[in-house]
Amino acid sequence: MAASRVTRATRGPLAGEGVVAAWPTLDAHRLRADFAVFDELRNGKQLAYLDSASSTQKPSRVLDAMRAFYEHSYANVHRGVY
Repeated sequence: MAASRVTRATRGPLAGEGVVAAWPTLDAHRLRADFAVFDELRNGKQLAYLDSASSTQKPSRVLDAMRAFYEHSYANVHRGVY
């Protein structure tokens, strides 16, 4: 039997009011496209694992935002102003 994608609100302002929320469908191909590491092949196969005990992969959007921050906004203005 497949897991149900419909749940009832149990917390928050709509709890107990009979509100039903549906879980969105996960598109694995679209999700994989957000991670540059999945464009690579390891031992001739695509990767299938994101997390490890020491680190995790970041989506391209996060890397782009981090790069923009470090290139344009990262500074300690109090130490370098004379």
